[in-house]
Amino acid sequence: MNPFAGFSYYEILEISRSATAEDIEAAFQRMCSIYGLEGLAAYSLFTPEERTEILAQIEEAFKVLSDEYRRREYDEVLREQRPPAPPDAGPQPSLPFDQDSTPTLAPVPAAPASPPPEEAPPPEPPKEITGESLRRYREALGLSLDRVWERTRIRKGLIQAIEEENRSLLPAPVFLKGMLLAYARALNLAAPEAAAQQYLDRLAAPAS
Repeated sequence: MNPFAGFSYYEILEISRSATAEDIEAAFQRMCSIYGLEGLAAYSLFTPEERTEILAQIEEAFKVLSDEYRRREYDEVLREQRPPAPPDAGPQPSLPFDQDSTPTLAPVPAAPASPPPEEAPPPEPPKEITGESLRRYREALGLSLDRVWERTRIRKGLIQAIEEENRSLLPAPVFLKGMLLAYARALNLAAPEAAAQQYLDRLAAPAS
């Protein structure tokens, strides 16, 4: 599981796009301490190969954002990124009809078209982010735990712990945040960052 899959360099270092050079350096050191050799908590969540990949992404993000010229180029790429428009093939030209070589056939009456089946409206995304609301929305979308695992590489036991808000099984917030972002994106929530933060705020609130 890579918690930075699909993240921008700013998201990887957990900084804003207006971050200063000092902010970038401090963020880089912080992330290295979390995922590096001294980050002992990460050993229970990531394999050595995953840790190597994560550290490589952190280093690449730092190299680009700490270089003024490369950062300007990267910011321009972020601004220009747009989802590709679907190709419009247009109507296909029909072949010419050769009346001399093709016999004339009586027209066959077309069968009455049956009305298209009514599509069920898409489920309404949860307004309040809780473990239970995420589970209900996932099931309404028809997504199994196996399917979410395929999209996020989060172990099914951790997905269930998120949905059950099982604090004893959930990792530290710095790791949980990446998992929540990946999970929210797998559910195609409109604002995954806000959803993840709302869940974390709820988890941090004292139990009533």
